[in-house]
Amino acid sequence: MCTMKTIFGPDKLIGKILPQQSASSDGLFFVSQFVIGFQYGNRHFAFNTLTKHCVELSIALESFEPVSAGEIAEKSELTELMRMRFLVPEAANECAVYEGVSALKRAFLRKKGYSTFTIMPTLACNARCVYCYEAGLQKSVMNEKTAAAAADFIARTRREGTFTRLIWFGGEPLLGEKQIDRICDELEKRAVDFDARIVTNGSLITDALAEKMASKWRVWSAQLSMDGARADYEKRKRYPSPGNYERVLENINTLTRHGVSVSVRCNVDMDNIADIPQVLSDLSAAVRDKSMVSCAFVPLDQARAGEHGPELWRSIIAAGDLIEASGLRYDRMGGLDTAFRVHHCMMDEAGGGVLIAPDGRLFPCLQCPEGSSYGNVFDGVTDAAALREFTSLGKLRAECKTCTFLPDCTAFTHCPIVDRDCAAVRRMRALPTLYELVRRADAGAPPGPDNEPPVE
Repeated sequence: MCTMKTIFGPDKLIGKILPQQSASSDGLFFVSQFVIGFQYGNRHFAFNTLTKHCVELSIALESFEPVSAGEIAEKSELTELMRMRFLVPEAANECAVYEGVSALKRAFLRKKGYSTFTIMPTLACNARCVYCYEAGLQKSVMNEKTAAAAADFIARTRREGTFTRLIWFGGEPLLGEKQIDRICDELEKRAVDFDARIVTNGSLITDALAEKMASKWRVWSAQLSMDGARADYEKRKRYPSPGNYERVLENINTLTRHGVSVSVRCNVDMDNIADIPQVLSDLSAAVRDKSMVSCAFVPLDQARAGEHGPELWRSIIAAGDLIEASGLRYDRMGGLDTAFRVHHCMMDEAGGGVLIAPDGRLFPCLQCPEGSSYGNVFDGVTDAAALREFTSLGKLRAECKTCTFLPDCTAFTHCPIVDRDCAAVRRMRALPTLYELVRRADAGAPPGPDNEPPVE
């Protein structure tokens, strides 16, 4: 009936947690809900979002009819598809299998302490972005006492045996330069081994500041926000004075000259999506060391949930070719996980990452949802029940239980990010990654990665 060839995977840890399936059922076997069928050229493939196994088939997945255990036993190819969970019994509760695997892997990865600290030295910002989710919040600044306590909190709660990662966030974190200095100085005194990333609008960077970012602050990567081409950028950012578009383009070079890689994040909606070619043209002309700069177009939260969400994603995916043509770094493997993950965001696993607000409160999410704080840098965790809520698997949404992409999506019910036509959008985003897996296999890449448990 078919000939199966491995293109990629499966995930090694899942193989340890989830044994191969046996044909113990006397009923019929169906294609698993977690299997995506796709074509590349005139060839047929299937990818299992649970096991991360990608195979080539001789016929399209849509042609597969339900088969009995007896038929499976007669054909080695069907036996292999059954063993590797591409085919499952009619009565299989695949959602329960996913939940069990996820719970086991969470337990396997759970360790004491935090590995990542996202720190807001200030909520103040020199821009007034029209889409900012922090609009209306008090523009507080971390004081000296809280900065010292934050450093102490990091030193005493960091995860032993792993590298400590700081992420500077805001507001505009560069307005909190003194607070960042203080925290880095304190960590240096305590011999805490750390490195850092920063999320910034990029307008305040100078050569001297970039040198300090790379050395004293140990920043190795900076995410800079660019919203559309010049006219739209100025309109959306609403800086007090003009000229920041060109300034940020040049500041990208300032950062890379000091060894800091740059990720340019362009927030888009239907009003500025047409700016993509111009933005890439401007970046390509301005950036001198393109090997140090990547670019990604990301839909604004309110746009991805709107009626034009799928159309917006189609334009973003199509922009991949333009990014590559611009000479900037671009990884087409970003639309689908190729190793099983149970933690997809800070809020999904507050035990591995924590956000420190300017007043010292601890939050599990960048957006600091009301009522989600579970402690502070002075007293540590003060609401253990709230922390448990954010680190437990929680109850799956009813509409997610039968979704093909459940293993690749946070099941966290409080997540504020919503895609319209979610499954269709995820398939659309997955296809470039799946095509890339096939191309790499055709080029002679090993059929399976070394999928040891990632550091999460």
